[in-house]
Amino acid sequence: MSRRPATAWATLLAAGVGLAALVAASACGSERPDAVPPAPKPPEPVCGPDVNARIEAADLSPSFEEISFYHDIPGLLLDSSDPVLSELGSLAHEPAHSDGQGFANPETGELLFVITLVLNSSAVAQDALDYIITQPIGTIFEFISPDEQLFESAELSPPDLGDRAARYTLRYGVEEAGRRIRNVATDLVMFADGCSLLFLVQSVNIADQPRLGESVDIAAVGRAVSEALAEVRAAQAAPLREAEEPPSP
Repeated sequence: MSRRPATAWATLLAAGVGLAALVAASACGSERPDAVPPAPKPPEPVCGPDVNARIEAADLSPSFEEISFYHDIPGLLLDSSDPVLSELGSLAHEPAHSDGQGFANPETGELLFVITLVLNSSAVAQDALDYIITQPIGTIFEFISPDEQLFESAELSPPDLGDRAARYTLRYGVEEAGRRIRNVATDLVMFADGCSLLFLVQSVNIADQPRLGESVDIAAVGRAVSEALAEVRAAQAAPLREAEEPPSP
């Protein structure tokens, strides 16, 4: 998988510059003093705290059901020792800039979480993902389960989701006297889709020897989320298109 190196965006953000200000600053060119400023563009209809998407348990395999809690990735990002990730978590804690859903499969013991961070532009979402995937796995693990021991990890080929995606497999838990009394297998998919940065976390504690059952396809979950986001964007864009259309003669 090709990666872009950590950019000036990451460097400035680590110094405490806000995400929105960085994107605005990057849009400023070296114009002549007498240049006519371009006409202001209308705000992007697909960016902002109202852009969110939720899926239904019916979008998953039949054994999954929605539960009332979800993974606190925004909070763990905020607590991260990495200043860039902490700033990302700070933005996620602004009103309506993050949301999540949780699902459980009683037959397999699986948990599935869908976490959405709504950022200020598609460029910020992609840059945020680019920064995350340049970090060592230990830094990424900080916003998954920092209080447990990471046993094994690997980066996998990313699914074709959104504008850019990454995928990791993690094995972590608690070990006592050489025995893993908690041994969690997690599939982590992250992808940028427009202004949204999404985290899909599928986990099961294999130390519990879960019963066999139908497992969910995490890439299919990502596609369902992308479709839901597209519907939200289309609904938001429709009134703006109507307002721009000239009146009928």
